[in-house]
Amino acid sequence: MSSLQKVTDAATLERLSLDLGSKLHAAARDIMKKKLQTGEYQMINGRIVSVDHKRSKKTVVEV
Repeated sequence: MSSLQKVTDAATLERLSLDLGSKLHAAARDIMKKKLQTGEYQMINGRIVSVDHKRSKKTVVEV
């Protein structure tokens, strides 16, 4: 299917939406994995916590 074609089929639209959603989720997962590995974020009690190394302050990130 050409990227210039209009998507009018509901099944095709749903498939494209799910595909885009899974790609975005995978990208976000990879970014967060890198941030956890570098120490920018930490897992504390099952929650992802942002670590501010300048002030030794931890901020809870809602996920």
